[in-house]
Amino acid sequence: MSSQTNRNNEHGQTVAAWVLTVTVIFGSTLIALGIFIANVALWQIGIVVAAVGSIVSFVLHQLGYGQKPRP
Repeated sequence: MSSQTNRNNEHGQTVAAWVLTVTVIFGSTLIALGIFIANVALWQIGIVVAAVGSIVSFVLHQLGYGQKPRP
């Protein structure tokens, strides 16, 4: 029974999860850097990067690149 549970639970090891993780970390880094050097345009770009990454991840999940639903 546990092998079936492990087979259905990928623990975030999907393309959609990695795209979300990388884009949000990159966007957060831009936001922090923009705040640190007082550059409004840079933190706004960071917000856009994080938001676009979230949308792209959702679309990838809908296209089948996310975790499969449990039967």
